[in-house]
Amino acid sequence: ITVPIEPNRFQNVTGYLVVRQGKHVVEFMSKVCDLRPDIDYKALLELNQDLFYSKVIIFEGMLRVAAAALFEHMTEEVIRDMILEVAESADQLEFKLVGADIY
Repeated sequence: ITVPIEPNRFQNVTGYLVVRQGKHVVEFMSKVCDLRPDIDYKALLELNQDLFYSKVIIFEGMLRVAAAALFEHMTEEVIRDMILEVAESADQLEFKLVGADIY
């Protein structure tokens, strides 16, 4: 899903349906940037406190923002809110860390 953030800025969010511990889980994820030694990882962990649905993670060698919930608890409103939070958070981090709209 390509989410428009503001004029001339977009963020791609990928959705997955996975099984974890025998339960169906809906997960949304967006790339931020490749891992680098100059990133303040402690600050990213602290950022997780401010996010409602999502969290900053490391996945496949990249910094990403992800959100997950049990499929049985999903509604259209929750899905929309999760996607928007993932997209907006990833875009803000991407701009802060990279200074460009890459993903």
